[in-house]
Amino acid sequence: MSERSDDLRRRKINERDRRIVERWLERPRGHRAGDADVLAFYVWLNDHQPTLIPAGPKSYQYIHALVEPHFVKRVQ
Repeated sequence: MSERSDDLRRRKINERDRRIVERWLERPRGHRAGDADVLAFYVWLNDHQPTLIPAGPKSYQYIHALVEPHFVKRVQ
């Protein structure tokens, strides 16, 4: 692959990742706190915006890693 096509591929991945995080942050705070919330989000993405889910067997782990830095702490 050429350097130009590699750059285009990286930009598309970065844009997709940005959109995934945006969708995560649009969820109510109480639905952005843990693993169960990521699973519900993944199912929602699959139903509503499946093109955002990366191809491959580790797509859930990929999305989890993207949104985990944006978890909010649950209030006890």
